Formats: sequence, structure tokens, C-alpha cells
Amino acid sequence: MPERYDKTKVLVGDPDCKLGVKRSTNQEQDDGTTKEKKELIWGYGSGVAAATTPDYGDVVLAEYTQPFNAGDVTYFRSLYQQAIVALEAFPTHLAGDAAFDAWYVYEAAARHAGIAAVPLNSHSERSGSRDPDGVPRCPIGLRMHPSFQFAHTRGYRAQQFRCPLLFPQATGATCNHEQFVPRPRLCQESQLGAGWTATRAR
Repeated sequence: MPERYDKTKVLVGDPDCKLGVKRSTNQEQDDGTTKEKKELIWGYGSGVAAATTPDYGDVVLAEYTQPFNAGDVTYFRSLYQQAIVALEAFPTHLAGDAAFDAWYVYEAAARHAGIAAVPLNSHSERSGSRDPDGVPRCPIGLRMHPSFQFAHTRGYRAQQFRCPLLFPQATGATCNHEQFVPRPRLCQESQLGAGWTATRAR
């Protein structure tokens, strides 16, 4: 079928149905590079919250279904709220796979003296790294400069960091990041919006 995996299509018989990624793998090429291969599927995905009791076994506390293009972590809030209603109490500890590596998942457990057992999601890591004090470094390794704090739309206080070549004053230095190939260019506001920016929850 031509254009079978066109995510902009609307299915006449089910307009809410969406195209999403069922599985994604990296395949090594002959030249040593890797190429991402995605298995796509039209449909819906269901998430469940479950608990295990010593007398009964596994119990499903909540279920939530969305079109298949929704990210896994977007299931959390609904499942968590339903679990609270089913238990008539806040869950103390939470466990999930790496797709649930989000600040608000950890906070939900920490608010009730519990822990969230969730592996770090390497796919969500932005380029660059952070210093021990949490200040990010840009992709070429420069320590970024804090500019201002703000209320993030996801509900937490965040710190904005800016490119040190631009803030607090433009240095006129060149940046050799791959974005500027084939030749290094001045790191200017117009090239990267406001230069490299990053945020951190506080």
C-alpha cells in the first residue's frame, strides 16, 4: 500500500487512530556506523498500573489507553491518579521501565517517603554533559552560563542556561560544532535561536 506509514494520514474509519513506533533498534552498517530502524504500527496503546499482594498475587489498579503516537511517560499521571483512587491511599513506592524516567515520577514517590525504581533513559539524554554541581556543558564542552529562572509549563521551577559565547556578553568567538560545518562560523543569536540553551529543574 503506498504511503502506508504516512503519519499525517487520517483513517476514515477511525480518525482517532495514530501511527506510532512499536520498536526501535540500531543496526550496525558495513562502514561501522549505526542506522536506526523503526517498526511502525497504527493503533492504540494501553498502559496499566499493577501491584502484587502476598495473599492474592498480581492486581491491576489502573488502565489507560491512548493513540499509539503518545509517549510512554504520558500514561503516568492518569495511571497514578487511578491507582490512588483504587487504593484509597497514595502508593509509597513506584517501579517502571526507562520510559518513565521523568522528574515528576520520582517526585510522586518522594512526597510519600518512597522511592521510584526507574532506570535512567539514555535516549532522553541531551548532547553534552553536566558538571557535579548540575551546570550543563554544551555539545563542544563549554560550561554554560545561568541566565534566569522560570516556572516550567510541566509544573516545576527551572533554570535557563545560555551559550557562554553569547551570554552574559557576546565574545565573538567561533564555534566548531557540526551544526556550523562546512566551516566554523561566529556563534550568533540567529544561528541557534538564543545559542545553546538548557534547563534544569530546581
